Amino acid sequence: MRPNGAVHGQSGVVQRAGAEPLGTLIAKPPGEGGEILSPEDSARFRRERRLEEVDARRRAAEADTRGTLIAQDPTAGGQILSPEDSSRFRRERRLEAVDARTRAAETRTLDTLIAQGPDAGGRILPPEARGKRTERAGKVAPPTPASQERDRLEKIAAWELQVKAQPIFEAARTLGEQAGLSNVHKPPRLPGLLASVKELWAAGKYGEVIADGPALQLLAQQVVDADRMLASIHERYAELPPSTDQKFGVYRKNMDTWLAAHAAKPWEQQIHSDGLPKINNKMIEYVSTIAGRRETEARGEAAVVRARQEGRIAADGTIIDRKEIATFATQEERQAITDALGALAGGQRDWPGKWGEDHGNHEGRLPGTPGAGNYREYYVRKGPQHAAPGPRRFCVNRSGKVFYSNTHYGTSGRPAFWAIRGW
Repeated sequence: MRPNGAVHGQSGVVQRAGAEPLGTLIAKPPGEGGEILSPEDSARFRRERRLEEVDARRRAAEADTRGTLIAQDPTAGGQILSPEDSSRFRRERRLEAVDARTRAAETRTLDTLIAQGPDAGGRILPPEARGKRTERAGKVAPPTPASQERDRLEKIAAWELQVKAQPIFEAARTLGEQAGLSNVHKPPRLPGLLASVKELWAAGKYGEVIADGPALQLLAQQVVDADRMLASIHERYAELPPSTDQKFGVYRKNMDTWLAAHAAKPWEQQIHSDGLPKINNKMIEYVSTIAGRRETEARGEAAVVRARQEGRIAADGTIIDRKEIATFATQEERQAITDALGALAGGQRDWPGKWGEDHGNHEGRLPGTPGAGNYREYYVRKGPQHAAPGPRRFCVNRSGKVFYSNTHYGTSGRPAFWAIRGW
């Protein structure tokens, strides 16, 4: 019988009557050469024995190992190690695992002692010791498969965020730098916004780049668009006639007034209001009108030359246009013209009226000197809507060119004549 306690077995536990275990014996009981260890010495003894066992297992495993990969795949940041480095790597990882388990056991032992109190074999720790114990218990454990997988997913998410942010950053940076060259539309907040987005990117704050980049991109795009539109306006401005031009001089005067008013506006209104697009649309209208009128004038001059060459300019200066029979409005009129041409060629006619009498051209609505004659007049069959003899006439000159009127030489409408044969 031992006082205040007993020893049990080779790994026996010293226990006072009614108390919790205080420490662990070494391999032999005290009667056989062993001794009772304090909790700290007991924990240290167990840790050393575990390290020896781990080292023995390592040496046995390394006998059959000639090289291996570390925990991660090479594509995930790992590398292929030589047999020596591989053995060293595994040994270090095992030692870290053993040390972590030892620290966890020590933490539980200290917690037990504090819980027991001094009368049960424990002792009250001072605040400094409690802080050290708490700090030691709070050390980060080696990575587990779950934590490694979590880290991997976080890295993937960060990479995906960077991929998403990159085109936004590039577009915003390029446009921002381009807009920064503007000499006309230059918002004062543009340089600061551009610098901020660049700093966010450099700091790896890709989420904030995604949030702030579109604002820079929008502002820069508005500046670039306004600059381009103004450049287009100035390019077309050179096509406007001088302000002294009688026909188009007012166009240049208007543009001068509108552009001066635009330049006097604050930059927000210059790039956000519809003033510049309206000026641009008006400029397009002006240039188009000028080009159209000039084309019409050129076409008219060419038409006059051609009509003069073909003898289709009336004595009063009117150009007599050519017209195909098939283009007249009604089938009845087309047939009446065809029948009259056939009668001129020697065919029969079944309608009354003049046929081959002289026509003096006194009104000057045909080519030639008014009143000089040189034309013969032929009645064309009237339409059902006309009273006899109707307004349709042929006037044929000495060279056989046929002029047709369905307005009685212009007295009931325009034009006075059409040129329908001989050209």
